[in-house]
Amino acid sequence: MDKVLSMNQSMDYILISTSFNKKKMLLLKMIIFVICLIITDKSYPAEVDTVSSTPFFNKIIEELKTKEQVDIDLFVMSQCPYAVEAEKDLIPIINKFKGKVVLNLFFIASEDASSELISMHGKTEIEEDIRQLIISRLFPDQFLNYLLLRADNYETNNWQDITTKLGIEKEIIENNLNKPEFIEAFKRNISKAHSLSIFASPTIILNGERYSGPITCYGAKIIDCQEGQHCCYSITNTWCCHNGQVCCGSPSSGCCPKCCCTLTDCACIPVESECCWDGTACPAGTKCCCTLTGCACIPVESECCWDGTVCSAGTKCCCTMTGCYCIGEDECCDCNPPNKCCDGVCIGPDECCPLCSSGQQCCNKVCVDIEYEYSVTVITITCDGSSSYSYTTSSAPSNCGTTGQLEYSFGVCVGGSIVTITCSGPYPVPCP
Repeated sequence: MDKVLSMNQSMDYILISTSFNKKKMLLLKMIIFVICLIITDKSYPAEVDTVSSTPFFNKIIEELKTKEQVDIDLFVMSQCPYAVEAEKDLIPIINKFKGKVVLNLFFIASEDASSELISMHGKTEIEEDIRQLIISRLFPDQFLNYLLLRADNYETNNWQDITTKLGIEKEIIENNLNKPEFIEAFKRNISKAHSLSIFASPTIILNGERYSGPITCYGAKIIDCQEGQHCCYSITNTWCCHNGQVCCGSPSSGCCPKCCCTLTDCACIPVESECCWDGTACPAGTKCCCTLTGCACIPVESECCWDGTVCSAGTKCCCTMTGCYCIGEDECCDCNPPNKCCDGVCIGPDECCPLCSSGQQCCNKVCVDIEYEYSVTVITITCDGSSSYSYTTSSAPSNCGTTGQLEYSFGVCVGGSIVTITCSGPYPVPCP
């Protein structure tokens, strides 16, 4: 009797005789398996992991060839749409490396003349900045998850649903929002951006170097190209990037060793150039000097002040809330009387200049070697009572402790003594 096996409704029925031996049955199954593979293979190009094929992912791979860890300093305004998009692109990449990549989040804000914290998107942005700082300190395991979820509703003030979803107690966040220690921590955090003249959100510093290339291929999908390469394509264009190159902007820019991007577009620049946040490319021997309105190229040995003032070699910035000016490297900034300036350091009126070296102290405006002394107290107990006296010595005493005993006869003290010598120090000898 024959047995009927149905492979698929679209295939002819195959009749297999039950008299076939086991070897013929195994061979037939292998043939059917091969036929199924041929039918299901559409010969389409396979898509690769869209995270592992991004330009920024490849940049981290290159960094990890020579370093054990990659540090990413991300400077943002928490309610900036470009910043939250950068976080959504970066965090999945960071998660791929399981601890080998560290994200340090710095905020872009400032203080006005009355010491009130201000930011481009208002008070709610300052509050969200500090909120994120608190979560990074008190709930570090949920910090990146919070950033990802908050990026989807950053335009609202509904952060509570996210903390509830992540198991973060919102009361802890609310109770710490205005605490002095977190306000001061936030002020220290925003000082980083000011010290580097960073005002563009987002700005990425990768292992100490400003990263100006794309995180992903903007408006493009990433598919498999060749080993060590990636291919970006839109509906009408496809182009591949060679090893060590990045996909930059539109196909007219194509692939290049270094890409300089603004918030709206990218362009190819020489490898030795530095890319400023506004798209300015500073050639070798120069660096970016940026303000909120734009950037200029200045000599690498110059110093860029936050308001755009350029201090030449041998000078440095001295800044107030209203602006900056240049002073000599040995001069002091805002060192008001009675204080005085000593080698670029503001010191008290009675301190020594030049500054005293280690092991010295300033006595009558002269540096002298520090002398030390020990304090010794001697307490003597006899049958008649006790007495004590104290003295100081420049050498370490060696007889500290308790010696002797009282002698008794029929319960009455008849002689002997107990001497206790207490020693402490050394202490610096005060100036005469």
